[in-house]
Amino acid sequence: MGMEILKVTGLFLLAVIIVLGIAAAVFCYNNLHWWEKDMKKIEKLGVWEKQVALPGGRIINYGEMGGNGPALLLIHYITWT
Repeated sequence: MGMEILKVTGLFLLAVIIVLGIAAAVFCYNNLHWWEKDMKKIEKLGVWEKQVALPGGRIINYGEMGGNGPALLLIHYITWT
């Protein structure tokens, strides 16, 4: 009877470890590829991601979309000290 309890407990612990391993793998994948879902939505809207290099060497990413509507410019300001 004692060996049977150990066997069931061991199988239960193994199942818990496998489930936790799968959950950790899904969590890591989602956190490493979080932007892919948003980029697919943006591409469906017809927005193209482009880059421009500034004279100081910094690179700015921006989105460009066709159409005849008014232009919209969003500027994100970051300071480096």
